[in-house]
Amino acid sequence: MRIRLAASALAGSVLVGPAAAVHSDDCAVIFKAFEAMTQVPAYASVVQLATGITLRSVVIGEVVYAHSGEKWVKITMQPGGRLDMLKAFAPSPDSLSDCARVGTETVDGRVMTIYTYVPPAPQGLEKIHEAGGPQKLWIGADGLPYRTTTDTIDMGISYAGITPPIP
Repeated sequence: MRIRLAASALAGSVLVGPAAAVHSDDCAVIFKAFEAMTQVPAYASVVQLATGITLRSVVIGEVVYAHSGEKWVKITMQPGGRLDMLKAFAPSPDSLSDCARVGTETVDGRVMTIYTYVPPAPQGLEKIHEAGGPQKLWIGADGLPYRTTTDTIDMGISYAGITPPIP
């Protein structure tokens, strides 16, 4: 499961200002949002691929429930597994590049700050264009990520009312 994928389609209007300058502080904000996500009690994500495939996951504590179309699968991670997944994706804020705050958007009554960034390509996939391509991230006032998009992925994340889909 990729942490970089975020929540389902969310409604709202984008207020984007002039071209944003790239700031290293923006990389720290992005990393901190993903780090905060590893600390919440639970979250759910819906990933819509450009191919039309929808992937769903629910994470409660160190248990991941994944669904790719037919059935749910339950995976129990070792303690700290969620943070380990983040560190495999992006070891530190310095591993992110081209980070920039590009605007705000109100989604379901919440103001989100929108950032663009380029994550490091996963080890062994450095030559695949999409692997380390640019991404857009919506971060709420609570510091948590709510949506991530790439050219081929739209992921939404929710944090309220999360329950296990299977025992």
